[in-house]
Amino acid sequence: MNELYDKKISTSSLSGNNAFNFFYTVISVSLATIISFQSLSQNYEEMSSEVQFRMNQNKIDGKEILSGIFIDYEFSFGGINTSADKDNLFRVLSEKFNSTDIYFNPDNGHVRFTSPAKNDLDLLKSSLVEVNIGLNNIFRKEYIVSKY
Repeated sequence: MNELYDKKISTSSLSGNNAFNFFYTVISVSLATIISFQSLSQNYEEMSSEVQFRMNQNKIDGKEILSGIFIDYEFSFGGINTSADKDNLFRVLSEKFNSTDIYFNPDNGHVRFTSPAKNDLDLLKSSLVEVNIGLNNIFRKEYIVSKY
C-alpha cells in the first residue's frame, strides 16, 4: 500500500510540473504575441487604408495577417564599391527576401526594393553581413498591397 501511495505522489508532482510548464508556455507565447502585435500596431495607423483593409480582411478570412502585404524599402548601403558587390546585394535581396523589384540609383547610391512584409530588418542586416555590405540609412519603409 505504501508503494501505491508513493506512486501517486510522484505522479501528482509530475502533473504539477506539467501544469507549471503549460502555464509558463501560455504566458510566454501570449507575451510574444502581444509584443509583436504592439510593434505592428504602432505602424497600423500610418498604413494606407488599402493596407489596413487587407489586414482586416486577412484576419476575417483566417489568413496570416500580413498575407499579400509588402514593404517598399529605400536604403543606402556601405561597401558597394564594385559591380560584384552590387551583384551580391541583388542576389541577397532576391534570394532571401523574394524581391523581384530591385532598383539601384547610381546618382545617390540608394537601393529600392519590395519585400514581403513578414521579412524584417534583422534578417536584412544579418544577410548583408554575409556579403560584407553595411546598411547605412533607411529613407523609406512603406507598407503596400501586393500587385500580384
